[in-house]
Amino acid sequence: MKLFKKLAMVALAAVLALAMVGCGSAGGSVKDAYLNAIDDMAYSDNVEATHVKTIDTAAEAVLQTAAKNYTENDAIDELLADLAIWEDAGVETGYYVTVVPAVQFKSALGNSVILSQIAGQLISDQEYPVGDPGEFNNAFEYGVAVGTINGQNVFVMLKRAPVVA
Repeated sequence: MKLFKKLAMVALAAVLALAMVGCGSAGGSVKDAYLNAIDDMAYSDNVEATHVKTIDTAAEAVLQTAAKNYTENDAIDELLADLAIWEDAGVETGYYVTVVPAVQFKSALGNSVILSQIAGQLISDQEYPVGDPGEFNNAFEYGVAVGTINGQNVFVMLKRAPVVA
């Protein structure tokens, strides 16, 4: 059943990507494409994923600070999880941080397939906690940033358990 859901999501992403190409997709960005893919994949997995713009701001600050402090000995994912980077960025901890290459193909089909794969990885990955991101019970809040570290285009996602008001 999970395989069927994943294949259905790939097919849906392909149709959406082709529709966007057919309509010219004016104003669409790589970030928007990733956000849509994350929302679609979360929905197909019965996970409540809430995009929070203030977390986007935090992700952008961490990404920019990491880019400024990068050295050739750094692994990008480990650098983004380094507490010193977060302190320099002025961002509170309490997130999982995930970084993936920000890939963009020439074809809509290639983009839809890679977006589906990356969205699945972003939703499930909890490899680099920074502080205590809390317990995820089929729900999380997230923010994203797209940028460059050492010439490599990357997509950074911060996610945490939903904040209860």
